[in-house]
Amino acid sequence: MTTSPTYRIGRTGRAGRSGEAILFIAPRERNMLRIIERATRQPIEPMNLPTVAEVNQQRANRFKAQITAAMATAEAGPYRVVIEDYLRETGAELLDVAAALASMVRGGKSLALERPESQPAVEPDRPSRDEPSRPEPSRAGGKRGGKARRAEAPQATYRIEVGRRHGVQPGNIVGALAHEADLHGSEINGVDIRADYTLVRLPADLSKETLQHLRGIRVRGQPLQISRFKGHRD
Repeated sequence: MTTSPTYRIGRTGRAGRSGEAILFIAPRERNMLRIIERATRQPIEPMNLPTVAEVNQQRANRFKAQITAAMATAEAGPYRVVIEDYLRETGAELLDVAAALASMVRGGKSLALERPESQPAVEPDRPSRDEPSRPEPSRAGGKRGGKARRAEAPQATYRIEVGRRHGVQPGNIVGALAHEADLHGSEINGVDIRADYTLVRLPADLSKETLQHLRGIRVRGQPLQISRFKGHRD
């Protein structure tokens, strides 16, 4: 059984408080991200993933803080006698004993990541001033059959069964359509969010297969159930 992706970041600030949302995207989704930025008129600041060395340093800092907190309690007192006896009986180095105890506390799990450090996973999303912009190739065999996008192609109005009462934003609609229908921003127009549904202008030649696929896509927990709009826009 296959499942459809849900486009929802979630509530990051509640009861009037502010919050931050972090969005993870694959390289092939960068064009969709630009479309969302244009639709919402909100820039999305890129972040660099931490390196392995930075992650390991942060883990070490947290472990040191745990040691400091444990030393401040009285619970460690009885163990001092046991450790002193062990050192006297075995002649072991104190640092070696401390390291062995730390390993016991962590259940034998390594404190540091062991995979080799690689390049940052997030690459620059936009070309530099000196680098000419190159159009991104369409995905071969995409949901529109690798068809070239034409901004001047005839469009039609479609109705989507998700609206304001579901908490939907233009970026949710645009992102879902761009990614799941393999559309360019120039092909998604006139997003009109109403109480219980949304009207949007899309290419008139969307295939039955594409429409069927989109009907099951969920936005804000609601299936799109997209269909051609036969009424008149106000």
